[in-house]
Amino acid sequence: MEKQTVYVGSLDPETTVGETVSFTANLLGTAHVNGGKEGGGLDYTFYRLRDGNFRVLVEGEGVTMLVPSDMNEAVSRGRRNNFNYGRMTLEEMKAHSYDFGTVYEQLMENHPETVRNRVRDID
Repeated sequence: MEKQTVYVGSLDPETTVGETVSFTANLLGTAHVNGGKEGGGLDYTFYRLRDGNFRVLVEGEGVTMLVPSDMNEAVSRGRRNNFNYGRMTLEEMKAHSYDFGTVYEQLMENHPETVRNRVRDID
């Protein structure tokens, strides 16, 4: 586990929404969804927390958001930083409207740890 530091909020320098946060987790990898953030889609970066739950950094469309958090709700109430962050189980990721569970499972299928531990019997 390493300390992860990410910026969340608007990527527009004129906007004052956002903050830099850090947390301890394993960085599992990034999936480029629908072409990734450079191609008009989104990037999902998955982190596994100490307790085995997850956070997902979603980047694209000029915004970076750590999920789960209250960022959308807080901004709608006029709060520009100090958002509250949670954690998700795999089941919660699967039930999320962004379909994190399916993307996570596809990413893990090709994750170096998964590939390294896959055994092919050649006898």
